[in-house]
Amino acid sequence: MWFNILKAPIYPNWIGDEPHSKKDEGFDLLNRIRHTTPSEITFISKDGNCRADFYLAEHFGRAAWYLQIFEIRKSIRGKGLGESYLKEMIDELRRDEKNILDEILEGLDLEEAKIREEANNEIYNILEQFLKPMKDIKKIISEASPPLDVIAVHVEERPRKWWDRMVDKGLIAEWLD
Repeated sequence: MWFNILKAPIYPNWIGDEPHSKKDEGFDLLNRIRHTTPSEITFISKDGNCRADFYLAEHFGRAAWYLQIFEIRKSIRGKGLGESYLKEMIDELRRDEKNILDEILEGLDLEEAKIREEANNEIYNILEQFLKPMKDIKKIISEASPPLDVIAVHVEERPRKWWDRMVDKGLIAEWLD
């Protein structure tokens, strides 16, 4: 599997979150928020000073990476390193994007099988409605052709000009609030 051969900075959260340790100090958002679905990916920079969480989503009928958290360790914030960390993350993603997409599809298939196994006939119709969004995203992923757009989501007011520059430089496709 790709996560066994890819170096540590990108790993799928659903396989098991890295345990919190001393190296997690200075990351407020990522220490409070944990994710558990197969389409969520975590990035850790080579030097360990930047973390990001992003997930695969449907964006106007196409698969896209939604960058939901991008956080630099408190002790080095404000030193102009954000762009280089964002570039490192995207370069890492692009190197093995197709394999990552395949792994996410496999994870979604396993999740769907688990849900179906736990369901009984009485809730079959409810189950089908519940699984429809999963089937939709699986179809979109299977039709995806990398590189996918990277879109920063839940962007707060203060860093919007910085994100505008990242769009202008072509590092991300757009940002959404």
